[in-house]
Amino acid sequence: MDRRVVGLFAAIVILSAPAACSSSTSNQIATQPGSSKPSPTPGGNAIGVGQTATFLSQFAGEQGTTMRLTVAKVAYVSSVIDLGTPQPPTRGVLVRVTMTTTNVGNAPGAFDSGNFQWVSPSGQVIPNTVTAGTAPDAIPTVTLQPGQHVTGVATYDVSAKGGQLQYVIYTSQPPLVTINLPTS
Repeated sequence: MDRRVVGLFAAIVILSAPAACSSSTSNQIATQPGSSKPSPTPGGNAIGVGQTATFLSQFAGEQGTTMRLTVAKVAYVSSVIDLGTPQPPTRGVLVRVTMTTTNVGNAPGAFDSGNFQWVSPSGQVIPNTVTAGTAPDAIPTVTLQPGQHVTGVATYDVSAKGGQLQYVIYTSQPPLVTINLPTS
């Protein structure tokens, strides 16, 4: 496999103090003028509601950049709207995560909420849990320019409440950031 195609991968994460979160669920991309550009340093990578983590993200073919992820809300729901029709979970539980992702680096970078895999409280890893819900507040897969951010909701179909959502780009690498899900 051509290593240039695969690209370099880094998993440096810093656990930041809780951040003030907007209650808006707009999925519009916005630019934050004068945003700070923190330098990721080794540390914990697990965050919960109201917390922020910064991580170095690089997909194949990208230069790589620093992203900041803030989790504003986690809610368990009984169904999501898909093409105008309510859809119940297929695995047992739907969890909606309201998040903001900001490119705080110096290069464009992609964010894809479908890259979260669910890890059950017992440690079982289940990839491909993001739903195809077409809610107007759904967070899109997007390439963010430096200073841009996107806020929205991603819905995951999981087997139980609790566990973790782990953001992975390549399954052979450790997660870049982990969201600890509440049990209720």
